[in-house]
Amino acid sequence: MGEKNSIKIVVFEGCDGSGKTTLMRAFNIATNYKHLCIDRFTGSMFTYAYDKSRSVAVSEILNAENILNDCFDTYLILCNCEPVTINARLDAKMDSLDRSKVRYHIFLFNTYFELSNFNNKKSINTDNSLIKCVNEVVNFVEGKKW
Repeated sequence: MGEKNSIKIVVFEGCDGSGKTTLMRAFNIATNYKHLCIDRFTGSMFTYAYDKSRSVAVSEILNAENILNDCFDTYLILCNCEPVTINARLDAKMDSLDRSKVRYHIFLFNTYFELSNFNNKKSINTDNSLIKCVNEVVNFVEGKKW
C-alpha cells in the first residue's frame, strides 16, 4: 500500500462502565481533538457476539484491523478496572446491564486485546485517577506528557 495517512486512530475498548467514554473525552481535550477517536469498535463486536452466542468471524474482525493498520497509525486502548468499580459506575448511571456478566465481559475484552492486530496496544487501569490515565494515553499515542 501507499503512505499512511497522518491521522492517528485511537480506539477505546472495554466493558460498560470501564471508563472508556470518560477517558476518550478527556484525551480529546488534552490533545485538542487532533486524533480520530472511536468509542467501541472491533473489540465490542468480538465481545458482545460471544456474549450473545452469535457467530463471529474473528478472522474478519482482525482483517478489518489490518486494513486500518495499512492506512493509519492505529492505537488500541483497553480500559480495565475492577468489577466492583464497574458495578459502582453502572449503579451511578442506573444502567440495567446484568451485573453477573461483568467478570465474563472483562475476560472477553482481555482475550480480544491479546488477539487484536492493532499496531499499538495498551491496557489502562481506569481505577487510577483520570489525570493519570489521560497522561498514560497521551504519552503512549504522542510520546509526551499532558
